[in-house]
Amino acid sequence: MNMNLFESSPKDVTRLILVRHGRTSANKAGRIGAMKDYPLDEIGKDQAARVARRLKSFPVSTIYSSPIMRTKQTARAIADELGFADIQFRDDLKEYYFGIAADHTMEEVREENEAVYNEMITWMNMDPSQSGPHLYIPGAELFEDFEARIRRFTAEILENNPGQVVCAVTHMGLIKGYMAVHFGGGIQQHMNYNALNTSLTIIDFYKGIPVLAAFNDISHLDMPYPYGRVNLL
Repeated sequence: MNMNLFESSPKDVTRLILVRHGRTSANKAGRIGAMKDYPLDEIGKDQAARVARRLKSFPVSTIYSSPIMRTKQTARAIADELGFADIQFRDDLKEYYFGIAADHTMEEVREENEAVYNEMITWMNMDPSQSGPHLYIPGAELFEDFEARIRRFTAEILENNPGQVVCAVTHMGLIKGYMAVHFGGGIQQHMNYNALNTSLTIIDFYKGIPVLAAFNDISHLDMPYPYGRVNLL
């Protein structure tokens, strides 16, 4: 038995490395929760190559990915660099669906539905410690359904990848949701988190208990951290 309180045995830990996809034209334009198949732009391709090289320092056993184009391209860059033929695609890793606001800029939301725009602005400016009405966007994914798929994917990797290092290529909203579900008091508290393009967020599940090892790490990009906060999922 390891008696060092500051070290865990790898066999007791399933390490989950959450990787946000590289940049797209939708990211550059500030489109909300884009569900369309936007490809990586030139900067996004470079980011994907950089994070792939960074991940060579981890003993990754399995690569999972959202099936949306930008995540598939990022995951493919990682798989090629690490020598993986297969990527396991999971719908549970898709971006949060913003209903009528999806694929829109805030300006477009205001033009199409000013009431929804005003509600989004009020909600984004609310302190996370405040109690207030939940954000409602017509057609958006229910928060309880979003949380359920986060927990479902967690259960899958804990069952199938015990003692292994798993890479999951996904989206900003999913990573922020992961943090809120496991570390921040529930899905409604996701506003305190961010996830930049090709950032690494590492969660060590020690005997199933989540321990945050790294968050929103972009050291491989050689760029300064932009100022927060980004409030939408």
